[in-house]
Amino acid sequence: MTRHDFSKLIYVLVCLFLLFICVIRPVNYDEAYYLASGQEILNGSLPYVDFLFHQMPLSIFIFAPISDYGIKSLFLGRLLSALFLFASYFFLRKLSIKYSKEKKVFLFTVLFFSNCFMLDWVILIKIYSISIFLLSGAIYCYDNLKGDYKTLFVFLAGIIFSLLIFVKIIFLINLLIFLVFLSDLIRIKRIFYFAAVTCSIILPVLIFLMIFGKNLDEVYFNIFDINFITKKNIDASFSVSLLKFACAFLLPQNLILLFIIVVSGFKYSSFEKFLLANIAGFILIHFFSRMLMEYVSSVIPLLILLSFLRFDKFEVNVLPRFKFLNRKKLSVILISLYILLSPFSIEHFKHIFEKRNLNLSPMQLYYLEERINLMPGDKILSSWEGYSIFSKKIPLMKQYYGSAFIDEFVGEKDKKKYGIASKKDYEDLIISKVPDIIAYDSSNNAHLGGLESLIAMNYVPYIEYHTIVVYRKQ
Repeated sequence: MTRHDFSKLIYVLVCLFLLFICVIRPVNYDEAYYLASGQEILNGSLPYVDFLFHQMPLSIFIFAPISDYGIKSLFLGRLLSALFLFASYFFLRKLSIKYSKEKKVFLFTVLFFSNCFMLDWVILIKIYSISIFLLSGAIYCYDNLKGDYKTLFVFLAGIIFSLLIFVKIIFLINLLIFLVFLSDLIRIKRIFYFAAVTCSIILPVLIFLMIFGKNLDEVYFNIFDINFITKKNIDASFSVSLLKFACAFLLPQNLILLFIIVVSGFKYSSFEKFLLANIAGFILIHFFSRMLMEYVSSVIPLLILLSFLRFDKFEVNVLPRFKFLNRKKLSVILISLYILLSPFSIEHFKHIFEKRNLNLSPMQLYYLEERINLMPGDKILSSWEGYSIFSKKIPLMKQYYGSAFIDEFVGEKDKKKYGIASKKDYEDLIISKVPDIIAYDSSNNAHLGGLESLIAMNYVPYIEYHTIVVYRKQ
């Protein structure tokens, strides 16, 4: 088998592996929220103005085109996330080839596609695949500032770093890092470099203001106020959040990567310093924002690339101390350890050990939705938006899905102004028997919490599946 044939085989196996993860990975509750928001956009609604959305807007505009296909949207969205991840790999692979003395592309591929904490989160319909794709593209453009098309790559890098902010606001730190390194890298002397980077940063901002300029109050409430409310009243305490966040970054596989970086010494090239600054800046800014451990996944590809680029120096420092080792043995040992530690990096594995109920897999959700579709009636109300939007029924309260968890912390004036549903809105629907079907999940009762007895008084159980009871009218 030639090297070219071997590469083809590796890519086929990687694609099959990603498809496998797409099918078996338990559904994350936020995936349905992103797709429900995408459906609202297809219906002509505007985030923040017509419905609540707690992130920057770019992600739901990207997922919107595939959001209106029922349960198929779940698979399509995950495939789209997998494509973003695969494209990110090729950006970073090019850099790994450029900076690696021995072109150990296979090692980089193994490190990239075996990091199961990253894969476990990035494959979902959330911001992570998009942020990794944009961040990898921005890093690639930055590296090309040394080439012949400097002005073009200044513009591309600037616009991509700017777009990252419209995926999640905390990527502002990465834009600032880019600007600091940019001034040092090209020693800007010509006005069109200033013009290129200025235009690239301002252009997305102008588009954002054209769309939302008249509703900045609503934008601020959605992106900042709701997250402050959640952080203060719902999230774990700072110390617990910090511990979870740190543990996610120091999971066994990532610990191996950090070990390679540290043992390789402290003399960094300018490009390695840029990678390190982006990783460190992104991690540090979380001390001032919500520290959810899955956010770490956005910079793991940069950690993988940096550790790979440091691998030669790591070998130089390690091999003289262990006479029985050679380069091949050291690589085999590290790769074997890295792969064997994979299960400890998969978040929902711990639920299995703790004997907790896992969320439904996509195939289990498909089975449930098929049973719901056979039920009489058209209108459905659910405790989790997935049971509504993935069915062929008409979802009730869809524009209020973002209200979950926050209504008790918001005053009546703000509820009316920002379109926040209260428990009474759901009670009235149930008492009036507006829904034909109610799907209640005791493990996720965000929209119908505390209303199980009221539901039981007005509806009768029809389907029981795992922690879900689907009711019909009496």
